[in-house]
Amino acid sequence: MKDFKRIILLTFLCLTFIGTNSLLVAQSSSFTEEYKSEMASRISELLREAYVFPEVGEKAAAQLIKAQKNGQFKQYNDPASLAAALTKHIYESTKDKHLVVSVRNRNLTPETEEDRFAARIAERAYFRSNNAGFRSITKLDHNIGYLKMSSFYGLDIAQERADLVMSLLSTSDAIIIDLRNNSGGRGDMVDYLLGHFLGSGIEVSKATKRIGDNFRSQISKTPPLAKDKMMLEVPLYVLTNNKTISAAEGFSFGLKIHDRATFIGETTAGGANPGDLIPISDDLQFFVSDVSVTHPNNDSSWEGIGVIPDIKVASEKALEVAMEAAQKAANQYKEKSEQAARQRLLTLESQINNFTTTTSTKQLVKAYVDCKEDHLFFWEWELNNLGYSYLGQAQNAKLGEAILEANKVMYPISANVHDSYGDALMASDQTERAIHSYKEAVALGKMSEHQNLEQFQQNLANAKSTLAKD
Repeated sequence: MKDFKRIILLTFLCLTFIGTNSLLVAQSSSFTEEYKSEMASRISELLREAYVFPEVGEKAAAQLIKAQKNGQFKQYNDPASLAAALTKHIYESTKDKHLVVSVRNRNLTPETEEDRFAARIAERAYFRSNNAGFRSITKLDHNIGYLKMSSFYGLDIAQERADLVMSLLSTSDAIIIDLRNNSGGRGDMVDYLLGHFLGSGIEVSKATKRIGDNFRSQISKTPPLAKDKMMLEVPLYVLTNNKTISAAEGFSFGLKIHDRATFIGETTAGGANPGDLIPISDDLQFFVSDVSVTHPNNDSSWEGIGVIPDIKVASEKALEVAMEAAQKAANQYKEKSEQAARQRLLTLESQINNFTTTTSTKQLVKAYVDCKEDHLFFWEWELNNLGYSYLGQAQNAKLGEAILEANKVMYPISANVHDSYGDALMASDQTERAIHSYKEAVALGKMSEHQNLEQFQQNLANAKSTLAKD
């Protein structure tokens, strides 16, 4: 069964090879009128039986058969020109840019071992050169994050790269995502990336699939994401042009309906209906849309309309205009975020100054963790030294324990912080808990071949001896 979750997309390989694969197939000598009639009949059958808009498909099918009988395709005697003529005629009837007749890339269905290897190597080269669609990412002046995307690979292949890219963008004061000439791809990546800017569980689209004479709809939502992965308030700018299509438009549409980004450039291509790429002969294939994608609440769509930019400029001017707008927004966002960071420091300082023997350590630990999540770093050695300095003061020993606990929470794979926290627990006669912490120190110390491993082991042995005496 086909995965219904693959929505908001045009089959990736179809988009990759349309317009280029005519070079891969030699001219056919069998392009007779009978052959052309068979192609028209086959396409018409798919339009009637599978196209997501039955009435439009029925009308387009009838017009195609009539055009063939009237000899409108008589002059086209090679795969590329016939495919282009058929596509043009179908578009004139439907205005659907996903309905494309193209030359079959024989490398997609190789018969020999050499062809199979060549196809895999070509796919590998495309993946590597495009970095799973994440063509480039950088930090521009004024701490503006810039991401150029050429396509949307599926999460099963590209989630690791997506996570890295989103992490790098997350420290920006404004973000520009460049979708100019983006050819589309997988819908699961669309939803995943949207979640970073909209939040978890947000409805972003509705896909309605035709199955014979029946229709089935499914709402697409952004997936659950950790708070630190989200960029819900960072100023966001998206660059588009008339070649931004399919999944790239789905990503744009999701941001647009939630008013989350400023769009700069040209109106997108207006192709919203995904489907399947179906061979119709040895030479030709037809992409037929059997799914429509709409707004989850009001059934609006970008099909035939495109995503209209907020600031209309020529494609080649879009980045320049976006930079000017993003610089102003970045400066404002930076000022606001620095004020919030200062407030976190004030909260932490207050927690330390007002800490007593009856204060819960959880509040202090949280204050430190909040600072780290906001990129206010307290280094492991720094907290270790501070914790020990308070442990040496009888009236502040519990504060020292709390600081060393925070250190453990923030640096959980450090053997030394577990050992230090064990010392704090021993100082407050919490021997069993200290043993557990020393065991963690020893285990991590062995994994990292820590230079103080023997000391960690000795501390564990001493704690066990103390417990035995008690």
